[in-house]
Amino acid sequence: SGFFDGPDPARWELLDAAHAAGATLIDVEWSRLKQDRTLADRWPAGKLLVSHHAPEGADHRLEDELLAMTRLDAAGIKMVGHAANFAESMRLVEMTRHLARSGRRVTCFSSGVAALASRILGYLAGAWLAYVMPDGDTPPGPGIPNASMLLDLYRLPAQGDSVKLLGLAGWPLEHSLSPRMHNRVIRLLGERYLYVPFESRSIAEVIEYVRHHDVRGLSITRPHKEAVVPLLDGLDATAQTAGAVNTVVKEGARLIGWNTDFMAMRSILREWVAGEADRAVVLGAGGAARAVVAALVERRIPVVILNRDAARGRALAAEFNGRFGGDLSSWGDQAGTLLVQATPLGGGGETIDPPGGFGTTRAVLDLAYRPGGTPLEQRARDARLVVVNGHDFLARQGAAQFALWTRRLVNPGLFRDALGEDPAPGEAAC
Repeated sequence: SGFFDGPDPARWELLDAAHAAGATLIDVEWSRLKQDRTLADRWPAGKLLVSHHAPEGADHRLEDELLAMTRLDAAGIKMVGHAANFAESMRLVEMTRHLARSGRRVTCFSSGVAALASRILGYLAGAWLAYVMPDGDTPPGPGIPNASMLLDLYRLPAQGDSVKLLGLAGWPLEHSLSPRMHNRVIRLLGERYLYVPFESRSIAEVIEYVRHHDVRGLSITRPHKEAVVPLLDGLDATAQTAGAVNTVVKEGARLIGWNTDFMAMRSILREWVAGEADRAVVLGAGGAARAVVAALVERRIPVVILNRDAARGRALAAEFNGRFGGDLSSWGDQAGTLLVQATPLGGGGETIDPPGGFGTTRAVLDLAYRPGGTPLEQRARDARLVVVNGHDFLARQGAAQFALWTRRLVNPGLFRDALGEDPAPGEAAC
């Protein structure tokens, strides 16, 4: 076991007992085999799995260590590297691909950044084994999937070489609902796509990977929606209007940016809150807020922006001819009929209420999502306001993304069903 911390003689006795009981594989650390080569003869070569867990900072030696491991007569090889960034994690995937093509039984994946992506893509690249946690166990670190996640959500090992990859680029991604939403819809429709989280602090590394690999499109989430813009080959009108990108479509060798947040806000304004919005208060000034403000301005709805970072809030207000009203605590001082909450607050249960109640507000759109609703959403419903929640927003923009990537139109209700949450106000998910 990886959790065993006893002396080596006791370790070998345990492995002997496992072998005698019929264990399929005997996992032995490469560092110990280097110290004592006779260990390799203690168990049949057809059962020996040679493992190397590289320490942090040892990435420059991974290929040399892997080459040395292949010279040992063993059933298979496992290499785990500590990736400091997305590029290092994908390097381990390419190591798997290279050796698997030559017939080697090898599994290379990362801990650290993009650990989950390295396991999924490594398996698609020909990895011999996929390592998971038993269902119900607590993973020792981020990016370590349980069995159900890999088998049901990402459909390994059913996926093959013909699968078409889609990615989600952002940091962090551990709590994102997008992989669940998109992969459930993909499975229901019988499409040959797989949606994988590309967790990275650097959007440039992800874009570089997409350019040189068969990835058909990307979702872009915080904090990369604005930083990705200069890295692309072109922008659709939605992205140009919003000044931010949340969707990338690969068209041949070109990467084109779109903004389906803008499209989702457009449809929400048209369907649910058009009659309730003659003045809007927007909380936040990030990528999602930009799309919201752009859609509001398109409908000539005056906008007041509140944001913790005053400089960022003022810049967004100036760009769209709106008004900056101060930080989030100034909400109660603003007279608006539509409130849009476009910060991450509320997804973790945080409360953001105006000191004097909702005042003139008649409709609330909360982009944060939380099972059972955010505190803001719950209070707005109690006040009998029109409420559109973050799940509806996510489903609408997700359906628009799916159409761009696959050229297939799907009712947003299917995406809401995939999230497992309540339908939009007044509408049954279908």
